[in-house]
Amino acid sequence: WMRSSHLQLNSNKSEVIWFSTRHRKNKRPKDLIRLGVDWISPSDTVRNLGAIFDSDMSMDTHVSHVTRACFSTLRQIKTVASFIPLKSLITLVTSLVFSKLDYCNSVLAGLPKSSTRRLQSVINAAARLVKRARKYDRISPILQELHWLKIDCRIDFKLALLVFKCLHKLAPLYLRSDVTRVSDVQS
Repeated sequence: WMRSSHLQLNSNKSEVIWFSTRHRKNKRPKDLIRLGVDWISPSDTVRNLGAIFDSDMSMDTHVSHVTRACFSTLRQIKTVASFIPLKSLITLVTSLVFSKLDYCNSVLAGLPKSSTRRLQSVINAAARLVKRARKYDRISPILQELHWLKIDCRIDFKLALLVFKCLHKLAPLYLRSDVTRVSDVQS
């Protein structure tokens, strides 16, 4: 298939992952896998279009990576926050931090609160930075004032928007073809 599609496997960039539960982690194959003339070793995490998947699908590695990148950006913004107007600060935070939080966040749907709590702490820190609030000030009124959704609502909103676009023929065909209304399905 790869030859007929004029593709070539790059063993330096290719990754293989075995998905299983945490309890069956020790039963995952550790041997090298042969693909054509190349040998690839299974990995515990792989990156696909910017999302990092763990072998147990907990998404902990992805959440840690995004959280670390967002807090790093927030620290950089904090150094200049007192020198720029509030409107510019909000624009800076939403464009640099929320773009990282929102990218591929639909793969986080259904994760337990313990996983999304770390991402919510990024939004809370960003809101405190913008409003110059103290660490222990209540965050809900600040988020409401800024009109910022909590992380669970952001994920749900993104999924709902994607479904809306699919149903109204605004999404790409490869997505639209997989989404149908329940009322359209014949039983």
